[in-house]
Amino acid sequence: MAYMVAGVVVPAYFVGHRRQKIAVAIASCGTGVGTFVFSPIIQYLYATYGWKNLFIVLAGIAMQCSSTGLLYRPLPSISLTKSEMSKEEKAADWRFLKNTSFYVIHMGFFLTTFGDSVIYGHFGEFALTLGFTTDKGAYLYSVIGISVMILKLLQGVALDSKVSTSLPIKLAIFFFLLGGLATALLFTSQEYMMLLMYAALFGANTAASGGAIVIGILETYYGHENLELTYGMNLAVTGLGNLLGSPIAGNDYLKSCYLMRLKHM
Repeated sequence: MAYMVAGVVVPAYFVGHRRQKIAVAIASCGTGVGTFVFSPIIQYLYATYGWKNLFIVLAGIAMQCSSTGLLYRPLPSISLTKSEMSKEEKAADWRFLKNTSFYVIHMGFFLTTFGDSVIYGHFGEFALTLGFTTDKGAYLYSVIGISVMILKLLQGVALDSKVSTSLPIKLAIFFFLLGGLATALLFTSQEYMMLLMYAALFGANTAASGGAIVIGILETYYGHENLELTYGMNLAVTGLGNLLGSPIAGNDYLKSCYLMRLKHM
């Protein structure tokens, strides 16, 4: 819920601004920073205090979202005529649900988050089955986090260039394809360097699942006035993918990575 609020507030504050997408990218790259910073911390807390105390610490950290929420300020009020208010009210509706492309695009988002959750849920354990330490497994997630952070920022810069209205969807396709190809190559070597390279490329795939690319697609094809509705639907779909992917994959880590590969084919 907090993620959705932040995802809507930032583009609303910067609507019409030439740097709107980089503002969204900066806000959303916090997920990459969190993955980078907390992967080794979580590993340490789990090894030192056990899983119960780990979740108590994480709950306390999550509560700090309310502190950042206090920094939000209302947008400046704008006086509208009755005709303008009527037009604005009619603009925001559910008509986008009649658009077939909305379902096609979100099927793609569902499949990629389904596969992403498999990797996030089992990548570290997969490294353990290859004989690497838990610390090295945790470091792989940190590499994913760095990649997500950098690529979200670069995607925001690219989208603000406004080269083409179709650029957001083209970037999503490119980065999803890149993640799929990287997963296919994951089985060519069991060296740790290959896992590091994969983590970096997988971060590119993950970066396209949120942030400026998603906002760009939803605003371009379905309008800024519908952003709250379309973004809420997007998060519901991606949340379902994240929920189902990892448990369906189960404890067979090679099969988990294979599922990740299949969803890109």
